[in-house]
Amino acid sequence: MNYPISKSKPKMGIFMPVKILDLYSGMGGLSLGFVLALDNAKIIGLDNDGYAVEVYNKNLSVFNAESIEQDILEWKPEGNYDIIIGGVPCQPYSLANTRKKGEEHPLYPTFPRFFDVVLELKPKAFLMENVKGLTTRSRKALLETQLERAKPNYNIKYQVLNSAYYGVPQRRERLFVLGIRKDLGIVPSFPEPTHGKEEKATLAGKLYKWVTLREAIGDLLSIPPQGLVLQHERNPAIADNEVSVLTPEQITKIKEKRDDTKRHYAKMEFPDNLDKPSRTVSCDTIEGEKRETIIIPMTEHVMDDKMGTVDEHVATSRLIYNEEQLKRVLKFRKGKLDSLDEPSRVVKIDGRGGDKTNDAILVPITKHVPIIEEGRYRRLTVREVLRLQSFPDWWIFPSNVSTSRKYKLVGNAVPPALAYRLALEIGKLLGIKTRVPPREGEWKLPYFHRMFADFLDTG
Repeated sequence: MNYPISKSKPKMGIFMPVKILDLYSGMGGLSLGFVLALDNAKIIGLDNDGYAVEVYNKNLSVFNAESIEQDILEWKPEGNYDIIIGGVPCQPYSLANTRKKGEEHPLYPTFPRFFDVVLELKPKAFLMENVKGLTTRSRKALLETQLERAKPNYNIKYQVLNSAYYGVPQRRERLFVLGIRKDLGIVPSFPEPTHGKEEKATLAGKLYKWVTLREAIGDLLSIPPQGLVLQHERNPAIADNEVSVLTPEQITKIKEKRDDTKRHYAKMEFPDNLDKPSRTVSCDTIEGEKRETIIIPMTEHVMDDKMGTVDEHVATSRLIYNEEQLKRVLKFRKGKLDSLDEPSRVVKIDGRGGDKTNDAILVPITKHVPIIEEGRYRRLTVREVLRLQSFPDWWIFPSNVSTSRKYKLVGNAVPPALAYRLALEIGKLLGIKTRVPPREGEWKLPYFHRMFADFLDTG
């Protein structure tokens, strides 16, 4: 699907920076999508979570985006912005919240505060994200009250969007409210879906099949067992691949909850289907023993049929030979490695590596192949959750951020790929130059071509 430059007035100059304010910016899902979609965008984020701010700046500072630790309820709005965006805290309206709801919840003031800031700063457009629970009968009045405040100055449209229909490997339904200032004479609109359950032709072009859980994390299932990858002291980032195995008691409890049709409308699959987009990623689906916890099979890692192969591109460790080292050693070995089916040669001080031609013990590099282990299941790793949220593989966390906090930050984020689509639509409406097609090097995701098939399909 093409997103041409809108001919609507007024047009923003190609070289003028697009100034964006991201309220409740979290770790930067919305900001990432917007900065990768709009040309020359400059984003300021505000959030009262110091860890979220630190993660935001560690990853987004190179994109002309900065987050500031600030309690927005106490902030005096200032500055000129073209667009205000924000994912307002959703706990007061979440359907999973069975305690304090709506106006009774301590976080409720953050919702009207978003509109306070919009009405005071008067941006050309605003985009707010929240849970679809705000559209239910019991909570819709809260939404309409705030929209009525903005309607004298803004044309407004709101819609629940499913991320899976926009190339994200996750069935995540969220409410988006888009407002455009009335003096611009522009009618708000949302992007048309690009993906669906099945591939088919549409009036708008082609609908591509949605991206599955297997496509998103299939390569991560091949990571060797955790004992070989957990070296936190030497590389804290490796912890994002830590596997959390479910106990038999946890498995039984989750199965019972998923089979319970007295408290729930229907049964839920167990484990989660790798050949569909994942269920919604949230704090409940990536931690604990809740019904919604995303469960995938454990895998056993074995060598391939040929016992692995020597790969000239695997020289990532001093214990792995590069091509030149290997040539020197094999020259004196008549091209042979040590046999895995015979006792080892004598282990000497020089036998573990280096260029010692006679003493070095050489074995093939092995490929780890995942084999499903029956009856054993685990939760998703932090890196897998990032994948399902469409965060690039270069996204990292500071070493002082705990694993549980990482899950929370990722679960609360807006998928950047969906934010990218929304930003393109807003750019089209306002006449802002957009950055299309998306750059593969900026996304660094194995399913990049599937996620953006509408831009990249040349067939």
